Amino acid sequence: MIGLIQNKTIYEYDIRSLILAFMLGEKIELTDHVDSIYDFILDVDYKDQEIVMNLYKKDELEDEIQLFGDYENKKIFKNRMKTRNLSVVFQSIRQTTSMGNVDWDPSDKDCF
Repeated sequence: MIGLIQNKTIYEYDIRSLILAFMLGEKIELTDHVDSIYDFILDVDYKDQEIVMNLYKKDELEDEIQLFGDYENKKIFKNRMKTRNLSVVFQSIRQTTSMGNVDWDPSDKDCF
């Protein structure tokens, strides 16, 4: 299960979509604190002209990324966030998914 912490919900749908792209089938639950009951927690903190994202794995900080710019301007900021920056946060997750396993064959019956 994945926990999602946000102080604003401006990009909640986009963030959920990206998480599910890397962690297909995982349940995402909104939470207000870091807790070891979650496999991963993404803490998204919207500040003035900056977004700080912390990725926790079993309540240990795994990665942090800062995005600078006017995040209120979704037309410009959203694509920048999705294409370059947020994918960096998920590099550690990628190792545990089919996207990170070069030997994974979608026809493998034991994968589903």
